Amino acid sequence: ICIPVKKEYTHKIAGIVIDNSASGNTIFMEPTSSAKYYEELQQLRIEEENEVQRILYELSDMVAEYEEVFRNDIREMEKLDFIFSKGKLSLEMDGCEPSISEDRIINLVEARHPLMDRKVCVPLDLKIL
Repeated sequence: ICIPVKKEYTHKIAGIVIDNSASGNTIFMEPTSSAKYYEELQQLRIEEENEVQRILYELSDMVAEYEEVFRNDIREMEKLDFIFSKGKLSLEMDGCEPSISEDRIINLVEARHPLMDRKVCVPLDLKIL
């Protein structure tokens, strides 16, 4: 904490000179009475940072106890994300659900390449027995 003091009154205030004004008529001083409060403030900031670190370590330890549960949940979310992404892509491409045949027959009805422009691409019918 600095206070501006006229140059001629600096001897009346006990403190440390921090800086001078450009004109040299004003001196910026830190009073010795405020120095102890500044040190206390710094100590409190250090204690606050230590408490934050302690809480973060404690929370991290609590999460670590359930690591496998979280990993399983993440795997399930990835599966669901993949399924929903496929569904969204299918809707955007106007796709349809394939039916699986055990007769070893491939029957494509109005099939087209998914990356080609729908206005240009001609759909094909193909049946392989």
